[in-house]
Amino acid sequence: MTAGRTEQMSEWQELRSALRVHGPSPCQESAVPDAWFEAKGVLLAEARRGCDDCPVQPECLAYALAADEEGLWGGLTRPERTRLVAAA
Repeated sequence: MTAGRTEQMSEWQELRSALRVHGPSPCQESAVPDAWFEAKGVLLAEARRGCDDCPVQPECLAYALAADEEGLWGGLTRPERTRLVAAA
């Protein structure tokens, strides 16, 4: 297993653990789950509000950074996460 894959799996386990402690996240309970993956405009703003209130937002963002996921994870879109990594 590569170092990147190991980090991705570790972050995934952290996210799953946090979800067990805090319960379902807003994206899991959403009536419009695509808002986190294909949203633009109003849907994206609505999904971001869900991320702002999410108790597992830090774990979600860490996983998305390790896994390079598409969509809104941890309150940031993939391009936003890419810029965050490039700025670090």
